[in-house]
Amino acid sequence: MKRYLGLGSKREFKIDNFDGYTVSNLYSFSGIHEYLYLTKNGRKMIKISEFYHTNYLQLKEAIHSKVNFTGRTKFRMVDELTEIFK
Repeated sequence: MKRYLGLGSKREFKIDNFDGYTVSNLYSFSGIHEYLYLTKNGRKMIKISEFYHTNYLQLKEAIHSKVNFTGRTKFRMVDELTEIFK
């Protein structure tokens, strides 16, 4: 994982450290884009975007085979902005 648009320091996580993942849709002028959030103890740790990751479907399949799907969440821009600075 890299934060701040890929400019931050790199952190590595093991997939079995996560207790679930949620999915959210972002509606924009260019269409609907899905976001996947890997969570630990109910806190979003990693965000994977269909818009930014060309291999999103392969990542989602690999995650789904190892991590529990905990449901869909509503996309909220306020939440996204606060996540940037955590």
